[in-house]
Amino acid sequence: VRVTEEGEILIPYFEDFIESYNRVLSKAKSFEEAKDNELHIGMPNGWSTLGEDEQITAFNLKFPNITTVGHVSGNTIEMLKEIDEKNIDVFFSMMTVEQIEFILAKPDTGIINIETLHLHLGIREGHSAIEDGEVDLSKLKDEVFLFRNNCHVKQSSDTKIIYFQRACADVGFSPKMKFIDSRTSSAMSIVASGQGVMPVMYQPTMKYPGVVILPVKGDPYHFAKILCYKKDNKSKALVEFKKFIKGMSEK
Repeated sequence: VRVTEEGEILIPYFEDFIESYNRVLSKAKSFEEAKDNELHIGMPNGWSTLGEDEQITAFNLKFPNITTVGHVSGNTIEMLKEIDEKNIDVFFSMMTVEQIEFILAKPDTGIINIETLHLHLGIREGHSAIEDGEVDLSKLKDEVFLFRNNCHVKQSSDTKIIYFQRACADVGFSPKMKFIDSRTSSAMSIVASGQGVMPVMYQPTMKYPGVVILPVKGDPYHFAKILCYKKDNKSKALVEFKKFIKGMSEK
C-alpha cells in the first residue's frame, strides 16, 4: 500500500487541517479553563447584610486565580431559577425551616447551612422599649415596622413577615407595617428620625447615626443563613468555594 501521487499532493493540506483543528481544541480548552476559574455568586437582597461580602473577600484573598462575579438582584425564587439555568453557580440566602425543607426536597439542589440568624430590630437610640441591650417587642405596638418593598415581593405573604406577625401576636398586638422602596441605609435614616422600627435578621457591621440594632427579648424566632448550589455543577471554583465556606462555618 502506498500513497498515490494525488495523495502526496493532498498531504500538506491535511497537515494544515490537523494543525488548525488542534488550535481550535486548544482555544476551546482555554475557554473552559477560564470558565472553570470564574465563580458567579447570587446575593438576593435581605432585610440587612448577611455578612457574605466579608466571606467572599476572604475567599478572593486566598484564591486570587479565581474571579468572583456578584449578582446582587433578585429574590430567592429567582435565584433558584438562575442556578437551574446555570447563570449563577451559587447563592446566599436566609431561609425558614420550611423553605430549607422545600429545597432539600429537590434532589439536584444542595445547601450548606452556614449559621443561625436571630431577629434584631433597628431602633432609635434611647427608645423606651430598649432594656439591658435588648428590645421588648411588647412595647412597640404603636410603632410602624418598615420592610423593604424590593426585598419582599410577596409583601405580607412573605414567610419571614408571617413569622414576624406571629411574634407580635404572641405579645398581644398586630403590627402596623409599611413597605418602602428604599435601601437599608435610607430606611435607617427613617428609623433615626423616630418614624419607624426596622426588623433585620443580622447584626450588620455598618453603623447608622442615631440607630442601634439590637436583639429582641425572648428571641422569638430565627432563620438559617445558607449557601445554595446545584449538585451537578463540578466547577473547580465552586468546589473550592464550598470547601472554604464549610471551613468558615465550622470555626
